[in-house]
Amino acid sequence: MIVGFLRAVALIALALAACATEEKYKVALDRWLDQPESALVSAWGPPTSIDTSRTGERTLSYRTAGGAPIARNDATNGASIGGLGTGPFGGTATSYTPMNCRTDFTIVRGTVLSWRISGNQCNAL
Repeated sequence: MIVGFLRAVALIALALAACATEEKYKVALDRWLDQPESALVSAWGPPTSIDTSRTGERTLSYRTAGGAPIARNDATNGASIGGLGTGPFGGTATSYTPMNCRTDFTIVRGTVLSWRISGNQCNAL
């Protein structure tokens, strides 16, 4: 019963993740252009880091990190692959793929001038 529930949760998570795209994230970030820095920080919270250039430009960086279990079929029916062992899907070994996103906003005179992203999980619904 628990296995069925976990499979259902995994399928729902995959379906939602399939709807999230980097393109949608970029559209959402474009909405912050020409907005006050204070509004950005109010909505996003404190940045992970802030860098200030000699010219006075500020870069507010937001980083997210996590991971996702990636299941793969194992011909040996659940034996350990690379020491990872049997996964939660029965007869499946599981590996862990790091997921991260870094979003940098460039602030000039208190206004969002531009943004830049890097990572493999910069997605929005």
